[in-house]
Amino acid sequence: MEKPKNYQHALIIGGTGMLKAASLAIIDKYEKTSLIARNVDRLEQIAINPKTNPISLNYTDSNKLKTALESSTQKYGSFDLVIILIHSTAPQAPYIAAEFVNADYYHILGSSYGKPGEDNSFRI
Repeated sequence: MEKPKNYQHALIIGGTGMLKAASLAIIDKYEKTSLIARNVDRLEQIAINPKTNPISLNYTDSNKLKTALESSTQKYGSFDLVIILIHSTAPQAPYIAAEFVNADYYHILGSSYGKPGEDNSFRI
Protein backbone atom coordinates (compact mmCIF):
# COMPACT_ATOMS: atom_id res chain seq x y z
CA MET A 1 0.00 0.00 0.00
CA GLU A 2 1.36 3.38 -0.99
CA LYS A 3 1.75 6.00 1.72
CA PRO A 4 -0.40 9.13 1.37
CA LYS A 5 1.73 12.06 0.22
CA ASN A 6 1.62 14.21 3.35
CA TYR A 7 1.66 11.43 5.91
CA GLN A 8 5.34 11.29 6.71
CA HIS A 9 5.67 12.19 10.39
CA ALA A 10 3.51 10.82 13.20
CA LEU A 11 3.48 11.68 16.89
CA ILE A 12 2.39 9.25 19.56
CA ILE A 13 2.28 10.30 23.20
CA GLY A 14 1.78 7.48 25.67
CA GLY A 15 2.03 4.74 23.08
CA THR A 16 4.14 2.16 24.89
CA GLY A 17 1.45 0.60 27.06
CA MET A 18 -2.10 0.00 25.82
CA LEU A 19 -1.23 1.53 22.45
CA LYS A 20 1.92 -0.51 21.84
CA ALA A 21 0.44 -2.53 18.95
CA ALA A 22 -0.97 0.63 17.35
CA SER A 23 2.39 2.36 17.78
CA LEU A 24 4.21 -0.48 16.04
CA ALA A 25 1.74 -0.40 13.13
CA ILE A 26 2.12 3.36 12.74
CA ILE A 27 5.91 3.17 12.93
CA ASP A 28 5.78 0.61 10.13
CA LYS A 29 3.68 2.87 7.88
CA TYR A 30 5.20 6.31 8.45
CA GLU A 31 8.60 7.62 7.40
CA LYS A 32 9.26 8.86 10.94
CA THR A 33 7.33 8.45 14.19
CA SER A 34 8.15 10.56 17.21
CA LEU A 35 7.19 8.53 20.25
CA ILE A 36 6.98 10.20 23.66
CA ALA A 37 6.86 8.01 26.73
CA ARG A 38 7.61 8.27 30.43
CA ASN A 39 8.64 4.62 30.81
CA VAL A 40 12.17 4.36 29.41
CA ASP A 41 12.26 0.55 29.35
CA ARG A 42 9.08 0.24 27.29
CA LEU A 43 10.18 3.10 25.03
CA GLU A 44 13.48 1.36 24.31
CA GLN A 45 11.64 -1.85 23.37
CA ILE A 46 9.73 -0.04 20.64
CA ALA A 47 12.49 2.35 19.60
CA ILE A 48 14.68 -0.35 18.08
CA ASN A 49 13.09 0.52 14.73
CA PRO A 50 15.25 3.22 13.03
CA LYS A 51 12.09 4.98 11.83
CA THR A 52 11.35 5.87 15.45
CA ASN A 53 12.33 9.12 17.11
CA PRO A 54 12.18 8.08 20.78
CA ILE A 55 11.65 10.85 23.30
CA SER A 56 11.84 9.94 26.97
CA LEU A 57 9.88 12.67 28.66
CA ASN A 58 7.50 13.23 31.53
CA TYR A 59 4.81 15.02 29.53
CA THR A 60 3.34 16.55 32.69
CA ASP A 61 6.04 19.23 32.29
CA SER A 62 4.40 21.47 29.68
CA ASN A 63 7.56 23.43 28.87
CA LYS A 64 9.61 20.29 28.22
CA LEU A 65 6.83 18.81 26.11
CA LYS A 66 6.56 21.91 23.97
CA THR A 67 10.35 22.07 23.53
CA ALA A 68 10.44 18.40 22.49
CA LEU A 69 7.63 18.88 19.97
CA GLU A 70 9.30 21.97 18.52
CA SER A 71 12.58 20.08 18.14
CA SER A 72 10.89 17.10 16.53
CA THR A 73 8.96 19.19 14.00
CA GLN A 74 12.06 21.22 13.14
CA LYS A 75 13.98 18.03 12.41
CA TYR A 76 11.28 15.88 10.72
CA GLY A 77 8.52 18.30 9.69
CA SER A 78 5.05 18.88 11.06
CA PHE A 79 2.97 16.02 12.40
CA ASP A 80 0.55 14.46 9.94
CA LEU A 81 -0.90 12.21 12.61
CA VAL A 82 -1.11 12.67 16.38
CA ILE A 83 -2.34 9.99 18.75
CA ILE A 84 -2.40 10.71 22.46
CA LEU A 85 -3.22 8.47 25.39
CA ILE A 86 -2.25 10.39 28.51
CA HIS A 87 -3.45 10.51 32.05
CA SER A 88 -5.31 13.33 33.75
CA THR A 89 -2.06 14.32 35.47
CA ALA A 90 -1.13 16.23 32.30
CA PRO A 91 -4.27 18.20 31.39
CA GLN A 92 -2.39 20.68 29.18
CA ALA A 93 -0.50 18.10 27.12
CA PRO A 94 -3.30 17.44 24.57
CA TYR A 95 -3.65 21.17 23.91
CA ILE A 96 0.10 21.63 23.51
CA ALA A 97 0.29 18.74 21.05
CA ALA A 98 -2.69 20.12 19.10
CA GLU A 99 -0.63 23.23 18.29
CA PHE A 100 1.65 21.07 16.13
CA VAL A 101 -0.94 19.08 14.17
CA ASN A 102 -1.01 19.26 10.40
CA ALA A 103 -3.78 16.72 9.81
CA ASP A 104 -5.30 13.98 11.97
CA TYR A 105 -5.48 14.25 15.77
CA TYR A 106 -6.79 11.53 18.08
CA HIS A 107 -7.00 11.86 21.85
CA ILE A 108 -7.81 8.47 23.34
CA LEU A 109 -9.42 8.55 26.75
CA GLY A 110 -8.54 5.85 29.26
CA SER A 111 -11.00 3.58 30.97
CA SER A 112 -11.03 5.73 34.10
CA TYR A 113 -12.26 8.73 32.10
CA GLY A 114 -15.98 8.07 32.09
CA LYS A 115 -18.08 6.93 34.97
CA PRO A 116 -21.37 5.24 34.07
CA GLY A 117 -24.34 7.30 35.09
CA GLU A 118 -22.40 10.57 35.25
CA ASP A 119 -22.68 13.34 32.68
CA ASN A 120 -19.24 13.81 31.11
CA SER A 121 -20.50 15.91 28.19
CA PHE A 122 -18.48 18.94 29.29
CA ARG A 123 -15.22 17.11 28.63
CA ILE A 124 -13.37 17.18 25.33
